[in-house]
Amino acid sequence: MVATSLKRFPVSSIRLGPPKGTIESMKEWIENTTQPSGAGLGNANYWYELIRETERIQRTPPHIPLGSVHDKFLREYEHIHPSVYLACIARARIVGDEGLVVSPDDRVFEESDWGPDWVRGSPVMRAVRLPSMTAKPGSYVTLLARWASEYYHWVLDILPRLSILERHGEIGEHRYIVPKGLRGFQRESLEMLGIAADRLVEFDNTHWEIDRLYFPSFVGKTGNAPAWACEWLRSRLLTGVALSRSRRLYVSRRQALSRRVSNENELLGRLARWGFEAVLPENLSFAEQIALFSQAEMVVGPHGAGLTNIVFSKDITVVEFFEPGYVNACYYSLCNSLGHDYWYTLGSRRNASDMEIPVDSLESTLMRIIG
Repeated sequence: MVATSLKRFPVSSIRLGPPKGTIESMKEWIENTTQPSGAGLGNANYWYELIRETERIQRTPPHIPLGSVHDKFLREYEHIHPSVYLACIARARIVGDEGLVVSPDDRVFEESDWGPDWVRGSPVMRAVRLPSMTAKPGSYVTLLARWASEYYHWVLDILPRLSILERHGEIGEHRYIVPKGLRGFQRESLEMLGIAADRLVEFDNTHWEIDRLYFPSFVGKTGNAPAWACEWLRSRLLTGVALSRSRRLYVSRRQALSRRVSNENELLGRLARWGFEAVLPENLSFAEQIALFSQAEMVVGPHGAGLTNIVFSKDITVVEFFEPGYVNACYYSLCNSLGHDYWYTLGSRRNASDMEIPVDSLESTLMRIIG
């Protein structure tokens, strides 16, 4: 309540209270707002460049052993990928764990998060006082986003944003604001894409004002990586890697805290008959994960971050397991973008979020796929 009242005060959130509101469209804000410096659209400080138009797609339905398709998949049969752009904003601020971008007129750009509901639910919008602001001279590219430190979101939401910058020189020439406490796979992936460690500045989740901030938009809604973005990743990260399609992989989650397969030992015994090997991608380097999945012919496993690596496979079959209380269609969407054959099966819930997979039913599914 206090934060809501403070929004009405004629004082910037630099000094007191939360930002004064939100902005739906960065493009329209740049086009329609008179900047504090008096600069107009198209100068060095404020500009917007459209990279790709919106795109409407239709997806191939998933395969299922029995029954009807789950609602989560039905909702994804048609999808609109948003437009993709690069914007430059002078005196923009970034704030909070999500790295929300705040305009010079003290409003949060909704496109710097996953939509208006996420922005409005952020602690930033309820703050009585934001952290003290730190001025950062020079030009930076933001690679911040909600969940950016998680493997799936880093690989498919963050890294493809770098493709947008290729129209403006070499990727390695820029300075990047990245999440605090970069993990090994994050540093390795950036290095593989030509970005040296000395070009990275870790955001401390507080409050910075940037002289000139470059904002490469998200390439799609999270969970909906478009085909062109996947192809860009593959073209940059599979250089020199032979795609052999010679291995059948079971992606285990036995080291995870949730969505584990409770009867995994029984399952592995049955999968071994079909030539599957169990893998734990989190124990491998980023380059090793790329090399492993580039050799895949088929990938089977419970829903989890390790399946992200199917982006590095070619023309494979994926069989994904779910427990009934949590079905997520992101890998179905990814398979459609990649041209992979996608199957899924529902197990039975065990404990709070683990699952038991019916091995006889799974083997019947494998017989249908492999023959």
